Amino acid sequence: MKAIVYNLWVCSMLLLGHLVHGQKVYSKQWETSFRIPKSQRLFLENQYGNILIQGWERDETVVKVKMTVDSGRGGQPQTLLEQVEIREEHLKEGVQISTRIDAVKKGFWDKFISDGNRNSMDMVDLTIDYEVYVPQNLALDIRNKFGDLTIDGWNGELTAAVGHGDIWVNNYLKQARFTLEYGTLQTKDLGQSIVNITNGKMDMDHVEKLELHSQGTEVNLGHVSRLVFTSDKDRVDVGTVGSLKASLIFSIMQIRSLSGAVELSLKLSELKVLQVNHPELQISIDQESSDIHLNVSGTSFAFHAILKEGLLRVPKTFQHVESHVLDPKKRIREIHADYGATTTGKLSIKGNRGIVILSED
Repeated sequence: MKAIVYNLWVCSMLLLGHLVHGQKVYSKQWETSFRIPKSQRLFLENQYGNILIQGWERDETVVKVKMTVDSGRGGQPQTLLEQVEIREEHLKEGVQISTRIDAVKKGFWDKFISDGNRNSMDMVDLTIDYEVYVPQNLALDIRNKFGDLTIDGWNGELTAAVGHGDIWVNNYLKQARFTLEYGTLQTKDLGQSIVNITNGKMDMDHVEKLELHSQGTEVNLGHVSRLVFTSDKDRVDVGTVGSLKASLIFSIMQIRSLSGAVELSLKLSELKVLQVNHPELQISIDQESSDIHLNVSGTSFAFHAILKEGLLRVPKTFQHVESHVLDPKKRIREIHADYGATTTGKLSIKGNRGIVILSED
């Protein structure tokens, strides 16, 4: 009996020792500092970790990198760390800091990593985190594969491309260009911005001028003074927008308040405008098999529509309504009408099937 108990105790200790050893974390750090002329920029390229950008008042740029491997799931953590290299290159365009994996031993990584699969990296528990302190007006060009980007206290010119991660901008940026796949983009206040986003989510509180290209994305915009937009399979909610030029395919878009000129192309999409704040609206819509709901209360305009089949509903307060058939076989008709006190505004709709509802509520 004592032998059995002793053997169980030995096995327990061996198992405990294996678990403790299996959870050991290996890490190494890398740091550099330098000065960059205002005419140049800082290039950062990372993978499998996060990047934190912190602005400060110094002329010096400091980059700190921490590489960590958790051996909890086996493998050879020290070998992994040896294959991670941080490179610093001084180019005529600026300074580039990049994460590199030793190409000679890349076969070792292939056991853990499959291209485009973030979960593969989670299995080896490797993180490469950048902490970067930069002068306020230094231009940045950042690329991060499988990781987040956070910007705080810096307001220079930004170009950022992130995959399988989130982008957080906590302060005003005058000019920013974002490319994002499979992640969230969240900003507070932007001047001019160009965004390309796929299969993600974006929340922007305030943007003066936005060019947005999105696919399979949930889009929430607080205020946009000027919006140019191409949308494919998105759900879009806009608080207030000035001028709008957009092309929507298989998308749903709601605008709470509209105050500028609009040019829209819709295909198999839905558009709902709750309020128009400009008394003389200027709207042009070309739609195919789409649903349009537009509240025209408080506006004035001359109405013109050419519709093939489909449904059109207008308020009873429309005046001088004229409708005639252009092609009986194709069921194409043309409608003219006036709405409001003056007719200096214009609402033009060209449609193939679909539903168009103009209401006063």
